[in-house]
Amino acid sequence: MQREVSFAVPGTPRPKGSAKWIARGGKAVPVANPNLVTWTGACAAAAQAAMVGLEVLTGPVCLVAFFMFQRPQAHYRTGRYAGELKPHAPTSHTNTPDTSKLVRALEDAMTGVVWVDDRQVCWLEAHKVWVQRTEQAQTMVWARPLGDHLLDEY
Repeated sequence: MQREVSFAVPGTPRPKGSAKWIARGGKAVPVANPNLVTWTGACAAAAQAAMVGLEVLTGPVCLVAFFMFQRPQAHYRTGRYAGELKPHAPTSHTNTPDTSKLVRALEDAMTGVVWVDDRQVCWLEAHKVWVQRTEQAQTMVWARPLGDHLLDEY
């Protein structure tokens, strides 16, 4: 049985929002978000590199993703305490983008690379977290076949 595949995607995670359409030549054509295209391309490239020597998953899949965002300057103190977090700085990332839209973009980028289709993801764990300004915004991903032992726990 194939082991898990894991990889990191550098850069700020991007969500897959609702499709935007424009009229072109009498037809409705979807408009691609350039930031999303760049980020999903980076996801697909990182996944492809991690999949060297591994087969595409064909059964149920367990996916774990950490979407790591850099904290805004407003979370930090100033002056002689610059670099320290303010006491009221949030610990959880509750800002936009939505976790579900981040997962949608990631799943679509991994389709055909890690698994055949994103409908195979049966077990999902996704987190949005803040990282310190000295750390890089990135997405950490782990995917593996969903074994029966996981289902037995519930």
